[in-house]
Amino acid sequence: MESFNWKKMSVGFVVIFAVVMLTWLLLRLMASEQTVSAEEAKNKVQELYKGKIVNIEETAEVYQITIKLDTGEYEVEIARDTGDIGKLNRVSKTVANTPEEQSREGGGEVVPPDSPSEGQKEQPTNHISKEEAISIALSQVKGEIDDVDIEQSNGLIYYLVEIEANDEKEATVQINAISGEVMSITWDD
Repeated sequence: MESFNWKKMSVGFVVIFAVVMLTWLLLRLMASEQTVSAEEAKNKVQELYKGKIVNIEETAEVYQITIKLDTGEYEVEIARDTGDIGKLNRVSKTVANTPEEQSREGGGEVVPPDSPSEGQKEQPTNHISKEEAISIALSQVKGEIDDVDIEQSNGLIYYLVEIEANDEKEATVQINAISGEVMSITWDD
């Protein structure tokens, strides 16, 4: 009789183990099927950077989306499984059209990625420079620059430019580091 109970227990353990393994495999299979669609990736990039999608390429792991902004064309990689932004590179810089843009962009020349302009330090080419962010912020709020920081949140890179305004108030101007768009202006007394 004792061997009969041992056999029942062994069969029970095997059945429980098999059920647990099948459940685990099913959950892994379902999780791997929950990928981000090309449309969702496209919408995320447009929402973050407010530009025109030029091209979308798909690989097994990422969507590579080319977006055109006022500051140039950029390639954004979005992970298919999580929807996170993995890489962001400027492909080309836009030629300035107005005299003001030409002076800000260095005479309207097209600057290839990863090559510094004459007399300037090499800077990352995937976003506007600190000086450009300061210029944009001062066009919105008149005053004296107190501090400039670059931040990143949920794949969005932006500058926070703090300005001591002439009326003794302090403004913080949030600027999209890719497009140069003013995202917000907050005032402190």
